[in-house]
Amino acid sequence: MLEDRAGRDVHFLAGNLDKFMAATRKRPEIGTISTTFLPSVPQQFVHVDREKVLKQGVALNDVYQTIQAFMAGCSSTTSMISAALGKYTCKRKRLTGQIWRRSGNSMYAT
Repeated sequence: MLEDRAGRDVHFLAGNLDKFMAATRKRPEIGTISTTFLPSVPQQFVHVDREKVLKQGVALNDVYQTIQAFMAGCSSTTSMISAALGKYTCKRKRLTGQIWRRSGNSMYAT
């Protein structure tokens, strides 16, 4: 695993990854090398106020699964999810810090 311990930007890491990959490909004892790192994919960070979630009676695992499903809709590899969920995915402005609950077929902020 290649790791940036200096806290530099993603372009710095991508440049070093490219250098590492090029040097590794020159070594005959290494058959194939690949990476899943995509520096063009924006990084998003979500802070979950665990205390507030628990006070609302919501399971933390449910919150994390919901965030994961929501954010996965922004990936080109999950375009079918985006198409299925439509307006509910890929909108960073929708991450308002509110907790939403379902009641029947309705959603409401708590």
